[in-house]
Amino acid sequence: MTQKEISLIHDNKLGYAAFCHNCNEIQLVIGNLFFHVSTEKFKNFIYGMIRDKEKMFAEFNNMSPCQKLLLITKDENLKIAVNQKELYQLFELIEITSLMLEVDNLLKV
Repeated sequence: MTQKEISLIHDNKLGYAAFCHNCNEIQLVIGNLFFHVSTEKFKNFIYGMIRDKEKMFAEFNNMSPCQKLLLITKDENLKIAVNQKELYQLFELIEITSLMLEVDNLLKV
């Protein structure tokens, strides 16, 4: 793929999100995990994560900073293990990506 076919949406120390213009899907890399999903599935993923955000952070109050929390997603085959620092980075990654996708949609109108 050429550089123009993939547009970086956002990145941080945990990973990155990009948009593939060939397949019209979001590429999400978290650590060494790579997956691609439709924009709609990405929005569902974000909705589920944000809905449970307070619960996830509350669970960390009783855990050591290096201990891993298993995040259950709407996809029964996808579970993500993160420590406290990685959880903050994951939320930063998906929330900024979500905002950038919304800005892009508004600019297309």
